[in-house]
Amino acid sequence: EPPVPVPDAAPAPKVSEASPPPAPALPATRANDPVATGTSASPQAGLQQGERKQLEQSADAGDAKAQHDLALAYLTGAAGTQNPERAAELLREAAIQGLPGAQYNLAVLYETGQGVRQDDVRALLWYHSAAEQGHPNAQYNLGVMYAEGRGIPLNFGEAARWYQAAAKQGMARALYNLAVMTDEGLGVVQDKKKALELFSAAAEAGDQRAIEMLSGGDETSGENSSTLNGADGVQTAADAPAAMV
Repeated sequence: EPPVPVPDAAPAPKVSEASPPPAPALPATRANDPVATGTSASPQAGLQQGERKQLEQSADAGDAKAQHDLALAYLTGAAGTQNPERAAELLREAAIQGLPGAQYNLAVLYETGQGVRQDDVRALLWYHSAAEQGHPNAQYNLGVMYAEGRGIPLNFGEAARWYQAAAKQGMARALYNLAVMTDEGLGVVQDKKKALELFSAAAEAGDQRAIEMLSGGDETSGENSSTLNGADGVQTAADAPAAMV
C-alpha cells in the first residue's frame, strides 16, 4: 500500500494497529497517575524475582515507565527469558500513554521486525511521535527514514530538518549526517565551509567517521564524499539518551 505522509511539524497522527497504520492517539496522563520521566534501570544486569514481580505489578496497573522497563527486560533476557512479542505489547501500552522512550523503542521494533511484523510506516509514525516530543534518537532515526525514503517518499529537506533538531541536542551522528548533506547540497543549500565546520563539530562530539575523515585529510567533495550514518537501535533509558543495547 502507498506510504502514509507525515505532515510537516504537525502533532503525531493517530494510529490504530489495524492496517494501514496511523500511530495511536496519545491520551493525556491522569493527574493522579503521572508518567515517570527519569532514567530507567539498566536491564542488562538481570532482574531479581522480587524486582520482576514489582515491575509486573506496576506494569499491569498501567505505569508507563514500568511497562517500558519490563519490555526492555524481555528484550534483553534480563527477565529470565527473551520474549520480544511481550516486549512489543508492553512498549505499545507505554507508547500510547505518551512516553517518548517507549515510542522510540517501539519504532525500532517495527523497523527491525523484532516481536512484530516489520513495518516501516508504523516505525516512521512512532519515530515521529517521539521526535515531536524532543527525543533526539527518534529525531535522528526519523531523519534516516526520510533520507532513505523508507515508510514515506524520500525527502532530503525533511531529513535535514530532523538531523538538525537532533544535532542541536548534541548528537554526533546527526551532526555528521547534516555535514554530509550540507557538503553535497542535499535538502539544504550547498556550503562547503559550513560543512567542514559541521564535520569538525561532529568529530569534537565523538563521531568516529568524522574523526577519521578529518585526521586523514580527505576531501569532503566529489568521489570521496562521505555516506550517511544509519539508524540507531533500542535504548535502555525511558526518556534520556543512554547506551545502546
